[in-house]
Amino acid sequence: MPKQILIHSGIAELQIALVDDGLLERYWSEMDLEGEDGEARLELSQVGDIVLARVKRVLPALNAAFVDIGGERDGFLSARDAVKRGSGPRDDALKISELVREGETLLVQVLRDAMGDKGARIGLNLTIAGRYLVFTPEGGRVLLSRKIEVEAERTRLKSILEATAEVKSGAGFVVRTAAIGASEEELGEDVEYLAGIWEEIAAAQENDEPPMTLHHELGAIERALRDQVGPEIERVIIDDRQTFKAAHGYAEEAMPGFSERIVLHESSSPLFVEHGIEDDIGELQFSHISLPNGGWIAIESTEALIAIDVNSGKHIARSDLEGTGLAVNLEAAEMIVRQVVLRSLGGLIVIDFIPIADDEGFDRLIGILAKQLKQAKLHADVVRMPGMNIVALTIKHTRKSVDRRTMEVCTSCDGHGRRQSIPAIALDALRQVERAALSAPGIPIAMRVGSEIASWLEEHAEPLRFEFSRRGITALRVFPEPHRERDSFSVETLGKEDST
Repeated sequence: MPKQILIHSGIAELQIALVDDGLLERYWSEMDLEGEDGEARLELSQVGDIVLARVKRVLPALNAAFVDIGGERDGFLSARDAVKRGSGPRDDALKISELVREGETLLVQVLRDAMGDKGARIGLNLTIAGRYLVFTPEGGRVLLSRKIEVEAERTRLKSILEATAEVKSGAGFVVRTAAIGASEEELGEDVEYLAGIWEEIAAAQENDEPPMTLHHELGAIERALRDQVGPEIERVIIDDRQTFKAAHGYAEEAMPGFSERIVLHESSSPLFVEHGIEDDIGELQFSHISLPNGGWIAIESTEALIAIDVNSGKHIARSDLEGTGLAVNLEAAEMIVRQVVLRSLGGLIVIDFIPIADDEGFDRLIGILAKQLKQAKLHADVVRMPGMNIVALTIKHTRKSVDRRTMEVCTSCDGHGRRQSIPAIALDALRQVERAALSAPGIPIAMRVGSEIASWLEEHAEPLRFEFSRRGITALRVFPEPHRERDSFSVETLGKEDST
């Protein structure tokens, strides 16, 4: 069945969901709060940004360097990521001191956002993604996605791209799966667009001083359209008129044939509620996930890894405990992959499955897990610990997980637990304000919150005021209650006598 992309543009966040036959398949969110001047923005991903940077420290012991990219923390450049394409093999024996020097100016790209105490991971091999192609300024050749399987199409696409002047002058391209069936004219327009961006970056590099961001990756809306829209996407539904206009404008420029499939949600019912995915999104903040037949999995994150425990719960067949274990494990494998995708989990993931004495059954389990990962388009190494029921996955991690975006270490229990962060609680409260304003237009609204949430709202009062005005929220009164629990709040409409 055709898929849909749902985009909710809230007061201080942007939420994007990919839905397939009513089932939440992928989910992204970014805190996005800007004032009338467009300057105040929060928590936006830097992945894909190209930065003119300066090397601050070279650390031979780590075989890496710390590079000033203009953020709170320096970027981390490993020796492996410091080897440019075409300059030789990425040998583990390479030394960072032979590749960069302190004080040197570099053009780098953010490969992974800063997480916790770790700075952003950066590299020297630059790429600029377009609708059909990925431009590699120093790539020098044409590569095609392995998912383009028809040999005649591979030959056609490669011959078109190899004829471009950009390739002959040292640049290269990676042809994306979206290019299947694209005309020579469409590919040529993408080449011209990407080469133009690179020319602007190269010119700015000559004139600007580090640290300076020379190229920002597309925003969340444009990325969703560029990366997720294909023939199977039936519609993109957006619940905010300004966001709808931005998406429609991008589509008319970058993907003209699709703009008519972008529609505005004008129902009084919230978009995610109407499509039945509100609860699924809310459950992403919980570590306990139920399985269809009574079992459950628990997901716990640490700085070093993600641990997933599989439990049989109520799913017990006394006459066949071995079969029960396999059945629960198979259900868990499917759910684990779904949660990895929805929660943007990555890095080292360790799964403790229910014991299965039969090696053949466990091999079947690993095969199904690997198949599920492939179907989800996740490139992962799957390894079973010898003689154990533990499986380790390693998945490339580029963006913060849902957990890291919305949770923080609980200081009252010495870091042994996690709790919702202040911004996450504030966003929950603001969603309720939106709902109240939608159901009672023009009526003043009261929000009762703890002191920490009240302070956050006050800190961002100016851009919030702009968002309230844009959405027709005429009056919002915030009542700080010092004795209220930090994650507790209430939102209610006020009568005229209450609002004075």
